[in-house]
Amino acid sequence: MINIIPGNLSPADVEEVKEIIKLMELNSIILTDTSESLNAPLTGSVEFLPSRGTTLDEIRRAANSKITLTLSKHADSGGKLLNKRFGVPHTILSLPVGLKNTDRFIETLSSLKYVETIPSILERDRGRLLDGMVDSQTYTHGRKVAIYGDPDLVSGLVSFVVEMGMEPSIIATGTKSNQFQEDISKITSKTSHDPVVVNGGDLYDLHQQVKKTGADLLMGNSYGGRIAVAENIPLFRVGFPIFDRVGAQRICILGYKGGLSLLDQLTNTIIQHYYDETGYELLN
Repeated sequence: MINIIPGNLSPADVEEVKEIIKLMELNSIILTDTSESLNAPLTGSVEFLPSRGTTLDEIRRAANSKITLTLSKHADSGGKLLNKRFGVPHTILSLPVGLKNTDRFIETLSSLKYVETIPSILERDRGRLLDGMVDSQTYTHGRKVAIYGDPDLVSGLVSFVVEMGMEPSIIATGTKSNQFQEDISKITSKTSHDPVVVNGGDLYDLHQQVKKTGADLLMGNSYGGRIAVAENIPLFRVGFPIFDRVGAQRICILGYKGGLSLLDQLTNTIIQHYYDETGYELLN
């Protein structure tokens, strides 16, 4: 049994993490599991308290697990507590967004099973993501993007857009964090990019940097809508909260499948704004 601490993820992302763990033939306790409780089907009955999710008994049994994997560097207190009080080993991973981060997540799970190959379904999904990345490079390469939101999500998205050949021109979070600064520096040090990092700022700070530095695209929650309108740039909605579109609970960006969905929607956002109906790039 392994513990998974997912952090602030959508129900669909939690479900994808569970599916990957299942494919790896591992048993897990999700602390906590919102995949059903915040994305429940319509049955005709009304539940004032969700009946799905992680049970109290599972939480108690988490102290006996083989390891705790935390997917959020800013929500690691639970893993630290289990390690200190019960001796459960604790590993902190980057959010599995994009190719590199998902590879590391899968490799970590593989090490717990002592296997050298991953399931064929995951190999297929990885190949599909690679194929999509190649197809989308024409539209994404060199695009300047401003990314904002929770620090772990932003770090994952920065890693992903760099893989796509995009330029993270502005990277912003409202949570002032030395860990966030270190993560961004580690990602961008391997590139020629020198982004503006807003560490512990707000939407006003973000808007001022967009005006000063420029961006072709915004990536973040619905609160960036006014900036997008004011600067006439598209907003790709991701993270929390998304309140001006339906289906936020079904948005999945984690893993290979989630990465491909993220890639397709991101690329189509660029095409819709910067290309005409016949497929030719618009000239400003």
